[in-house]
Amino acid sequence: YSSGHSSRNNNARCDSFTVSDSSVDEGDEVTLRWKTSNADDVDINQGVGDVDDDGSEKVTIDEDTTFTLTARDGSSKDTCKVTVRTNGSTSHHNDNEDLRCVFSVSDNSI
Repeated sequence: YSSGHSSRNNNARCDSFTVSDSSVDEGDEVTLRWKTSNADDVDINQGVGDVDDDGSEKVTIDEDTTFTLTARDGSSKDTCKVTVRTNGSTSHHNDNEDLRCVFSVSDNSI
């Protein structure tokens, strides 16, 4: 039997916020996973937007990115953060490992 009153803390809470890989190549996809408690509204920044209280979302990483999950219930809120770093490569495949510049002139005197 419940009287409708509880002694537990009913503030919104971010229980967990994780990422499938914290270091990736630019353009790679990662999965964000989270769990919250007592939240009426949950959102993730960086263009993800409103999300379910518990869930997962795939996102593409183009640069070092910190995601912030915010769980709200009335005036209470809790935030969690995860960061994904890129490995510093400018492309997935370095097809130009041996770049050369060729310079030629048509007249060797000025």
